[in-house]
Amino acid sequence: MTRFRSDKPNVANLPRSEGFRPYRELFDAEKTCLVTDLDGCLVNTLEMIQIYIWDRYQRWVPGEDIKWFNVGEAIYEHLGDLYDSTDELNKSLWDGLWNVGLWYQNARPIYAYWQALLSWQQRASIPIHFLTARPDCLHATTMGWLRRWGFSTSSGCVVLEGGSIEKIKHLQQWAETYDNLVFVDDRISTILGAARAKIPGLKLVLFAQPWNLASSRDWCQTPLILEGKPCYEHPEWDLFLHHGFDVGFRRLTEAQIAQGIIEGLE
Repeated sequence: MTRFRSDKPNVANLPRSEGFRPYRELFDAEKTCLVTDLDGCLVNTLEMIQIYIWDRYQRWVPGEDIKWFNVGEAIYEHLGDLYDSTDELNKSLWDGLWNVGLWYQNARPIYAYWQALLSWQQRASIPIHFLTARPDCLHATTMGWLRRWGFSTSSGCVVLEGGSIEKIKHLQQWAETYDNLVFVDDRISTILGAARAKIPGLKLVLFAQPWNLASSRDWCQTPLILEGKPCYEHPEWDLFLHHGFDVGFRRLTEAQIAQGIIEGLE
């Protein structure tokens, strides 16, 4: 667990040059094994959720309202008159959305990241590795979606797993083969777990989404300690999170990640 000493420079007072780029030198086309999550990173899950809710309930949920990873809890205020509890809503989402291949099959990619990954696939030395927490019943759908949007699905490069712990185990295995790994994921608990695992050669990127903002309550459930207090109580937590100083990862937008990938190919 990372702690900050009082003699370290204050993040808010660190110099910022006009050319400062938090994604700089993350990717190297000759050395980096790029590992990416699908849902919420490459797959536009936010749009998929919104379309599903509109299709089934004729109700619109703004993206900024999905403020934490548990979607049922996040959108309950919009559908609470239809369900007795968030558990009931989550079960409905599982049966009607998360476990139904048709929704994933029709989902669109997140455009800039998708384009950057296609360029990376064509020019980088190491194949892209896809690592997702989808259930195995969606394996064929997942492979078909990747091929539809231009990606190779070579053996060993597409892994469907059950959650954060399994993902970390695969990262540890791949770290034995590759000296330089970059893992992109949108889930707070997965990124924090990987950071705490201290896997050699691994760089971590939290793909910016409404459910992993600095103000998200999910940070309260798996707290990182900064200067003796939980990260979400730290007055400069937003700066730590976005600029990646000493926390073992950084939160980057779709455009920043895509730009980092393109720079890594130059």
